[in-house]
Amino acid sequence: MKKTLAAVLAAAMALSTASVVLAADNNDADAVIGGDSGTSKNDSTFITIGKEYKADFAVGPFGDDSANISTADLGKMIDKSWAKVTVRVVEGRANLDKVPTVTEEKGVARLKVKFSDNYKPITADKDPVKAVIKVDITFTKDIYWDATDGFNVDKVGGIPDGMKKGDTVHVGEFTFKSGYYETDDYGTDMTFTATEVSNRETVIMGERLSNEVLDDTLNLYFGDTAVWTGKVAVNQKNINVYYDVDEIDTITNEYPAIDFEFITFRGAPSFAKTGEMTFNAIGGKKTVVYTWDGEALTPVSDIKNYDPTYNTITVKNVKKLGTFVVASDVLEEEEPDEPAEPVSSAPVVEEPEEDENPKTGAC
Repeated sequence: MKKTLAAVLAAAMALSTASVVLAADNNDADAVIGGDSGTSKNDSTFITIGKEYKADFAVGPFGDDSANISTADLGKMIDKSWAKVTVRVVEGRANLDKVPTVTEEKGVARLKVKFSDNYKPITADKDPVKAVIKVDITFTKDIYWDATDGFNVDKVGGIPDGMKKGDTVHVGEFTFKSGYYETDDYGTDMTFTATEVSNRETVIMGERLSNEVLDDTLNLYFGDTAVWTGKVAVNQKNINVYYDVDEIDTITNEYPAIDFEFITFRGAPSFAKTGEMTFNAIGGKKTVVYTWDGEALTPVSDIKNYDPTYNTITVKNVKKLGTFVVASDVLEEEEPDEPAEPVSSAPVVEEPEEDENPKTGAC
């Protein structure tokens, strides 16, 4: 009898739980990225690789088509824990630095997406990297709407369809694409300024480059920091010349009396033919150029010449671009101090003094 009653109670509890789950509404909605609620903007969005993309996030009509949530209203619901927002990556998770989020920031709901930087050039038959995400908004409270009070949980107004506790709104499917883009500045003199670097417009297509300047000398200007000069091979591959001129603290802290200029090519581009690299001679004739592998500095031995007219220094036989460190003077390594003479810890034994008139035992 007890077993039968227990079974009936268990079945009743299971049925009760199931009915709660079935009572929750699931609604589909469009969303607006970068604006207020309204028309769907779920098409592909191109964002800068390696940089965090931020945009306002709002929800379009859902349920009985009378409910929509502005970016400010959704930000309020997140901040007050009236709703939980979950972002799911359904494709391309490996391309992202982390799972995107929708959080409250400065009074609005803000979507954040960031691709990991791979520094790879695009190819003619390959699209930029992409990721596809979906957003779910689950209400943790009964949400009311009133023309005066707006959205609230104080039972002021009515509950729009799909906004009860446990209801979930599935908001669209969003595709983000990213990558490095081809330069449009082909010729014998090509310049990559901070603007091109910021826009990731730093890819040079090898075939197009060789068609443009095959028999001429190519000059690639990297801002006002360095220039690569050389001939282009017919079999030159696509390269990404993205670079930065960030200071390397490990080096500057080690040599505080030396002036430096840095340039790092993150994608380690390689030319089919060797060329020359020209830098600012920040120390005049004393300027020394080093390469840096992240652990050690190696002086470049193939110095071609110092040009006093333009105050530049040129190194030859440069085929692969990595990290170059230009120093105003040679970086002297500190010689280790010579160790002091060891001091013995053994006790000092005094020798007995000799008697000037030793006893002989004679009377």
